[in-house]
Amino acid sequence: MRQHGPDLTVVPVNTLPTGVVVVVGLDPASRVLSDRYDSLLDELQAGDPQVVPDHVLSRDDGGDQREAVATAIRGELAR
Repeated sequence: MRQHGPDLTVVPVNTLPTGVVVVVGLDPASRVLSDRYDSLLDELQAGDPQVVPDHVLSRDDGGDQREAVATAIRGELAR
């Protein structure tokens, strides 16, 4: 998401069982992501079994749920 929408605020959050990514700052008038949808699916989908990088499994980039909400709100207010 960061690569295709550098203006977006993307916040990984540690939740069980798999984690969540919160994305804010989407422009409803923008067609960038919808125009790239098929190519993004090809790029991001992987067949099974998937090799998941260690940093993803350990959620090194993930934050606390409360902090994620605060970060997302701060990002929107800074616009």
